[in-house]
Amino acid sequence: MKEEKLKEYLLLFPGSSVSTPFTPNTNVYKVKDKIFALYQVKEGYININIKAEPEDNLGYRDIFECVSPGYHMNKKHWSTIKVTGEMPENFFKQVLKESYEIIIKSLTKKQREEIKS
Repeated sequence: MKEEKLKEYLLLFPGSSVSTPFTPNTNVYKVKDKIFALYQVKEGYININIKAEPEDNLGYRDIFECVSPGYHMNKKHWSTIKVTGEMPENFFKQVLKESYEIIIKSLTKKQREEIKS
């Protein structure tokens, strides 16, 4: 997936926003001030951190060489995916969606309702 397509996809999620609070080349995607994805382009590849259930993170790392423990994140709950094309795009999109959904579940009922409206 190319960077422009990734940006567009991540902003499709209701309530999502992007900022660069750490460095100008670190794009941070949040919903209600909670991060669900962040990435940098390094050596020509997108390296994106996503949140997942701990057992899913372990599975992703076992199946795909492009997945490693989350860079500068809690290694149990976050993984870094080097977007090389190894992970099929449909699966990659599903992983991104699940990261967003984990964050949505952590919001209060009021915050979730604000996103829906």
